[in-house]
Amino acid sequence: MDKIFLHISELWNEITVSEIVSYSIATGSLIITLFAYLHSKRTQRPKYLIASAILRNEEFKDTSIDIKQGNRSLSALTISRFALWNTGLTLNRSDVSDKEPIRIDVVGDADILECQTLFSESENGIECEITEDKKSISVKFDYLAKNQGVVLKIFHTGKGSSDLAVKGALKNGLCVAKTHTLLNTLTSLKYFNRRVTISAIKNFYSLLFLVMGPLTIIHAFISYSKGEYTHVYGLPETIITIVLGIVVFMFGYYLKRRVMPPRLYKVFLGEN
Repeated sequence: MDKIFLHISELWNEITVSEIVSYSIATGSLIITLFAYLHSKRTQRPKYLIASAILRNEEFKDTSIDIKQGNRSLSALTISRFALWNTGLTLNRSDVSDKEPIRIDVVGDADILECQTLFSESENGIECEITEDKKSISVKFDYLAKNQGVVLKIFHTGKGSSDLAVKGALKNGLCVAKTHTLLNTLTSLKYFNRRVTISAIKNFYSLLFLVMGPLTIIHAFISYSKGEYTHVYGLPETIITIVLGIVVFMFGYYLKRRVMPPRLYKVFLGEN
């Protein structure tokens, strides 16, 4: 450990004034950017996520099964789960733009057949209605506090989640934004294996990376301080390994962080 501090002090003595100024400006910019990011989170920020499964009539051509809506035979039926929740300050109905209300539009020639509410809090006063032309679902509410929201089950004739367009703007200038997760494409796994849920897979890998990150950093410090690999494991290799450990840990944190509030997430994945 003493050797590391000695090398750091030697490197510091070799840094010029111009380099110190450059590093100070870069550090200051990073702090200001971080502060601006944290400040931006102190507002209303609605987010959403969609996952879909498609049933096609051609898959049942050798059976007596036929996908119909009333007497109308459908070539395909898409079942989409839609979750909308607030990630910031309390969002009131009056905070939503009158000209661009929150809604789910179906694109192309597709139609919305039915919409079911799988989860909502009664105090939020959430109302979801399909328009007469079967092309849109309006989403209204009295208010949404932080981490409150709704999960819908939507039956439509589109080709998948890409045929559903979520729109809506707030009076603070923000729009309803889609949340991003590496596990979006894995949601359909729940239809094939009920014993291994998406949450379990996510928790396993996040825990693995959260443990491997610190272990990598500790290994770098121990290897360098003992001087076991002096010729091939010097200060540059130690710094690179530490940075790698930090990156691994941050990736684990990214996986561990909640995609959406737990109650909504379980309903969204059908694990409730």
